[in-house]
Amino acid sequence: MRGFMKSAFIGTLFFLPAIAFAASIPSFGPIIEIEAIPQYPEPGASVTLKAHGAESNLGAAYIWTVNGTVVSQGAGDSTLTTNAGAAGSVTTVTVTVSADNGAPIGSATMTLEPAVIDVVWEGKTYVPPFYQGRPLPNTASPTIILAIPHITENGAAVPADSLIYRWEINSKVQQAQSGYGKSSIEALSPRLTAPFEVLVRATTKDGAVTAEKRVIVTPVNPRTLVYEKAPLLGTLFNHLVVGTFPFKKNEVSFEAFPLFVENPDSLSYSWTLDGKPFTLNADVPREATFRKTGEGGGTFSVSFSFESATKIFEQAAQTFTLAL
Repeated sequence: MRGFMKSAFIGTLFFLPAIAFAASIPSFGPIIEIEAIPQYPEPGASVTLKAHGAESNLGAAYIWTVNGTVVSQGAGDSTLTTNAGAAGSVTTVTVTVSADNGAPIGSATMTLEPAVIDVVWEGKTYVPPFYQGRPLPNTASPTIILAIPHITENGAAVPADSLIYRWEINSKVQQAQSGYGKSSIEALSPRLTAPFEVLVRATTKDGAVTAEKRVIVTPVNPRTLVYEKAPLLGTLFNHLVVGTFPFKKNEVSFEAFPLFVENPDSLSYSWTLDGKPFTLNADVPREATFRKTGEGGGTFSVSFSFESATKIFEQAAQTFTLAL
């Protein structure tokens, strides 16, 4: 009886672990993966595809197919370069890997669905009327950045407000300004006058299609613009005053404008003639009028400047010469 019980106990001891071990045997074969560079290509862009997972099999053979057609095959051929299709198209790429003895190692499939996202930006700053250019950010002013995605899914354009956006500034994710429908962002320069990189990634809700764009934003220093102001025509925005201004009439007026500042009304302005300040009209401090007195000629240095009491970077000056 003892021998029987001992035999049964031993049998049970060997039998149960054998079943448990067999049920949890993992697969030790390599997992083949495809890496796309760039990860989110634009339509028609060149894409480099790299197969990973079989690097230890030096004699491994790779067969690459694009939309079911073999385009490349050979030993060690782990990289393929191809072109993304048109916007809204789907390109299916498959790689099959086998050992040098013909034994299969694994395969992987990737779909390329190219999409475009445009990015426009401007500084939240002031420019004068008829200024030919966009407002640029200064060191302390915000930049408004807008993403304009062109994403097609199942043949239909995806509305911009139904996408999920990820915003990064200098590789740092802007969590508070990222998310569903957040196609715009307001950013400050992280490092004063240094250019900074903005990345935006727009993805469909199902994650099937993603578009990505990077732009560089460069803050600028504020500047001044001075124009002649005519009695009847007003400010001549087509007559920018630089260098030497010929003083031919008995009287001439100028109007100056700050450029790339947040609020021109918060600034203090000053004019000088040959280095000496003169009284301004408090109602129009950006205007100055000069009149000839007596005979003779000569040159006079005129300077206009502005500064902010609260923003040390918002200051600029311009000097020009009046030639009689």
